[in-house]
Amino acid sequence: MLKLASALAVLVFSASASLAGAPADTSFCGDATGTPEALLERVKAMPGIKEVHRNKEYAAYQDPVAQTMYTFTLPAQSAHPAVVCRKPIQKSDSLELQMAIVCKGSEKHCTQLEGDFKLLNAKMQADINNQIQANKK
Repeated sequence: MLKLASALAVLVFSASASLAGAPADTSFCGDATGTPEALLERVKAMPGIKEVHRNKEYAAYQDPVAQTMYTFTLPAQSAHPAVVCRKPIQKSDSLELQMAIVCKGSEKHCTQLEGDFKLLNAKMQADINNQIQANKK
């Protein structure tokens, strides 16, 4: 998970993170939702998309224009198939990381995946907001 955290930090730090999920079955980071497999094909076809991380459990893709990170589970990850979309949103003096998840694995493993990403997001958000505040001094 630490390597994943490093890759995901690329997205947020390049932007300069409320842990809100997308509305049920209508939107996935501003686009139509779908199965993780369909979303993977859609993301890989986006112009400018870059694979920024891969290990045995995850593959992460960054859209530098939309400043969005898409993290897809691989078969070795217990929640597979699943995808997590995260996008920084400016809220007054801080950045929030908006998150949406589509998970077709077991409920137990999907809940664990969501918890893992919420914990990672909270740590990253605290670090980033501390940096923003330090830069104002």
